[in-house]
Amino acid sequence: VIGRAMSLFYILDKYMEPLYALILASLPPLMKMIFFAIVKRRLEVTGFLVIFGFGASVMIATLTHNPRMLMLEKSFVTLIIGLFFLVTLIPLKFPICCGARKGERFEMRPLNYLFIKQMFPLGNIWVVETNQEKREEDKFQWLWREISSFRVGCYVSTAYWGCFMSLEFVAKLMLIFSPMSLDALVLWSNVLGLSALGVAFTINILVSRYGIIKMKKDVNNWALINDADIVKEGDQTCLEGLL
Repeated sequence: VIGRAMSLFYILDKYMEPLYALILASLPPLMKMIFFAIVKRRLEVTGFLVIFGFGASVMIATLTHNPRMLMLEKSFVTLIIGLFFLVTLIPLKFPICCGARKGERFEMRPLNYLFIKQMFPLGNIWVVETNQEKREEDKFQWLWREISSFRVGCYVSTAYWGCFMSLEFVAKLMLIFSPMSLDALVLWSNVLGLSALGVAFTINILVSRYGIIKMKKDVNNWALINDADIVKEGDQTCLEGLL
């Protein structure tokens, strides 16, 4: 998608002003997203943010007569998402006063906790402690309550991606106000952006692997300290398969 947009920009740039070339080059992926939203009759949050980012960047570029500002289109989206990541780090707790869950307490958890729970729907576990009945619990709720390394991992990974996405916006602003030409800006903003994203994902994978190893050790230590077993269906002990 990025390659096609860049190619279209370089072609159109020969026949019209850079501002209009950038706007037209950004339209195909935007129109594709709008088309699927109409067909599916549903506009997802990401799609709304992309449309918002495009509209905001076009408005700023038009008002300032600076086509470079159009390069902020996707950065607006990453900035909003990054700030949302960071906001979820605030440990808010308050009672729910209405709805089906009235009387329960709301606890804000890091956004990566929710992502992990949706990406790995591992269901429930049975916890058997000495002289106590076997009880069924949601696996992620149990990990959050009992395993500190799991909580720390969720906070650290959420802060990591929140800072990365927010700093991407700052880096893009620095490129926009640099002395390089518009053609060079289009090229290097995409090259550096993809490179930084690749490095960020690599670091995230390596750190996550270490975190999983640490959590498995903590789960086993918890079982030893509490003289307990964690089992799945069929009462088969599954300490190693918990994570």
